[in-house]
Amino acid sequence: MMDVLSKIFLWVLYASISASAISLLIILLERLFRKKLGVRIHHALWILVLIRLLVPVMPGSPINLFNLIPEDVQHILDFTKNTVSTTSADAFEKRAYLSNLPADPLADAAINNQPMKISAVPESEALQEGVKWSIPEIASIVWVTGLFSIALFYIIITMSFYKSIIMSRKPADKEIVSLLESCMIKAKQRKRIAVYTEKGLKSPCISGIFKTAIYLPEGILEAIDHQQLSNVLLHELAHHKRKDVLFNLLGTVAVIVHWFNPIVWICVKRMKFVGELACDAYVLEMLGEEKNIHYGETIINLSKLYLNSPGKLTLVSFFETKNQIEKRITMIKRFRKNNYKITAA
Repeated sequence: MMDVLSKIFLWVLYASISASAISLLIILLERLFRKKLGVRIHHALWILVLIRLLVPVMPGSPINLFNLIPEDVQHILDFTKNTVSTTSADAFEKRAYLSNLPADPLADAAINNQPMKISAVPESEALQEGVKWSIPEIASIVWVTGLFSIALFYIIITMSFYKSIIMSRKPADKEIVSLLESCMIKAKQRKRIAVYTEKGLKSPCISGIFKTAIYLPEGILEAIDHQQLSNVLLHELAHHKRKDVLFNLLGTVAVIVHWFNPIVWICVKRMKFVGELACDAYVLEMLGEEKNIHYGETIINLSKLYLNSPGKLTLVSFFETKNQIEKRITMIKRFRKNNYKITAA
């Protein structure tokens, strides 16, 4: 059992190290080509990192990013990878060696007409030999303990959030439902999505992978006009079209599995924020460049109303921090339709 756990941990460790190297390369690319790479390309790059984190074994390729890493660091990574690949082979050789030992030492001694020699081992030394663990085994135990602890914490928080939402949610007014239907036509969204209002909600959000629903703060129509609410609904529909709820869930799984690596926490947070920027770009593609100022005003107005107000935290929010709002406004000002297609080419 410990051999299997150690093998899994070494797989995860190697995936975490390699994904961290890719993440640093992506951050460098973002710095060098900040104004040339579209936000959708940025988000796609972070999804590649997410795939690397969740798939510990990848097919071989002649193109290797680790060629850019110094040789001494590559030696450490190769050692980790080789340790993973040879664990099962070592276990097989050990079983083969044990199978060649005589099943009954007394019978073997009788056959050879030789007295059996029994070496006396002090009890304290025997106990010490019995509790010896290797470093990978100890590390794997620490890893799995942290994994289950963080997973349990996340499950409790998520269940508490959904319980509070389901118990106090109300179906949205007919006016909001009608506005959502027109937005669904504009976004070419065929699957029907429910919309609810929630008292004390800090931000508009979308939730649910199979039963998707949009949640709005109660009384939102009293705070913003119909056009701004339409912008909000289009943004949430963009999250649904881009499968951001699923990607954010996978990001949370990656954080739970790689909880020991701070770079993974940073990468997942960055991926979620770039996803917000990509949704903004998606909405601006539908609205047109002439509506970018009005769309930016929607974000600013909502941030003034709900960002600093006490309320329930959301899993996929319309905004998070003031710094992120400023970056979103900057992107909206610079937005040019179809620029991401040129970047991809």
